[in-house]
Amino acid sequence: MSLSPGSPSTPYRYGSTETVLSSSDIEEGRDAYRPGGFHPIYIGDVYANKYKILNKVGYGVYSTVWLVQDLTRA
Repeated sequence: MSLSPGSPSTPYRYGSTETVLSSSDIEEGRDAYRPGGFHPIYIGDVYANKYKILNKVGYGVYSTVWLVQDLTRA
């Protein structure tokens, strides 16, 4: 992944690898993550003490697909 000079980016780490996200990687735009819109989810979040968010797989008009790890099957 290449970033243009001066573009805002957010690094995150999973395991031993680091990925850098630019604002263009959030295709829906941050305004979509609001009440009445998409629920804000962050890499590393854990839901119901069971599902850890690993990465964003993709998105469509009505949904976003996330890769998660089932922590009860470790």
